[in-house]
Amino acid sequence: MRSRGMSPRIAEDLAKKIISGELPEESSFRLQDVEAWYSVSVTVAREVMHTLQNKGLVQARPRRGITVLGREYWDLLDADVLQWHESHLGPIIADLEESRLLIEPWAARTAASVGSLESVGRLREAMQELATAADSGDVSAMTRADLNFHRILFEASGNSILSRIARVIEPALKRRDELTMHEKKREDLNFLPLHEAVIAAIEMRDPAAAHSAAVRLITESGTDSAQALAH
Repeated sequence: MRSRGMSPRIAEDLAKKIISGELPEESSFRLQDVEAWYSVSVTVAREVMHTLQNKGLVQARPRRGITVLGREYWDLLDADVLQWHESHLGPIIADLEESRLLIEPWAARTAASVGSLESVGRLREAMQELATAADSGDVSAMTRADLNFHRILFEASGNSILSRIARVIEPALKRRDELTMHEKKREDLNFLPLHEAVIAAIEMRDPAAAHSAAVRLITESGTDSAQALAH
């Protein structure tokens, strides 16, 4: 196996073995093992180890080799870690939806109360972008537009910490959208009026209605996620 450019693919392969339990928690291996398993140089093996360590999957210590860490140490909001989950995504997505239910209705309520005309206008533009993407049937465009809508909703609250949280959870939201914004959404566009209800309430400066609309949107999102993960 040629070593050039192999580091990301080897990291992915080992990560999937860790996530699936093939390489269980507290098991260990050495750089020399990585070299032998994949016929690569020690330089590539080190790159792989650093990648996995930076994402919380392993810990490398002198004279103790590389130890597989438990799930509580994994960076579950890292885009690669989420993508490497071929299964076992259920608990992560469920936690995501639960977290959104705690913060996103508050963001909608606050945007309706204090959101600037500029931020509310940007949210309306994001809604139009989502509708246009849905009309085109382009699933990738729908995913991008949905992420943009929710990012701007958090920003419209005016809370800088909440806006940062939105950026942190975005990889998980993107992974959720990849599971739910599938071909079926070309015919089933029920998510559009749910989004529209949120922005309409914000435009009317009705905090209670914005809060309720966001709750309905996220509740339906949770149902879509559960159904997608059940297949």
